[in-house]
Amino acid sequence: MGFLDNGCAWLDSTLAVSDGELVSFRDGALEIPDVVAVIGTMPVGYDLGNGILQSWQATDFFVSAALLADPSGNEITPEVGQEFSRIVRGRAVIYRVCILDDGRCARPTDPSGRTLRIHTKEAPP
Repeated sequence: MGFLDNGCAWLDSTLAVSDGELVSFRDGALEIPDVVAVIGTMPVGYDLGNGILQSWQATDFFVSAALLADPSGNEITPEVGQEFSRIVRGRAVIYRVCILDDGRCARPTDPSGRTLRIHTKEAPP
């Protein structure tokens, strides 16, 4: 690992310790409990034409790619329809992975792809 990669690793782990929370991840029948994620939000807007702008708030889960692995240890690529669950004010809230306007549902936060920023939208209760 180079100097910058070591710095990214340190920043990722420090952020996870200071601001991370335990969430669950579900991909079909596979559920991974106790995934440490840092939660972020981002406004998203689409121009529907004729002066109409549709907007909503995306909730991003910053997660170590190594934590999203199947029982064989293979890392899971974030895809539409997968879900995160977290407790918000005493109730379980489901967030579904979604695609943003650039066509991606996740992006690496560092050059080595150690941490993923996974875009989600809160599912209706």
